[in-house]
Amino acid sequence: MPPRKLLDPRMAEGSGLTQLGLRREQVLGRSMEDVLGGTLNLSELRADLEDGQERRQEVTLAGRVYDTQRVRLPRGSRTLGVAFDVTDL
Repeated sequence: MPPRKLLDPRMAEGSGLTQLGLRREQVLGRSMEDVLGGTLNLSELRADLEDGQERRQEVTLAGRVYDTQRVRLPRGSRTLGVAFDVTDL
């Protein structure tokens, strides 16, 4: 079976998109692999989560450091993820 693609976003907002040179339309409905073109090792982010389980990690992308958090939503196969740029903190 081919590896599962990470992320099929229904919402994409924030200054992080601009910092990465992306527009909302370029991200919506596409996987992170498709959007980032292999510039980021997604193996740890790809790990499956159980209902309610959370994962938090720092990710470096385009010279910026992001604090990322992901949680599996109850009774579903969807996850909610956010990333905050913590480079200058």
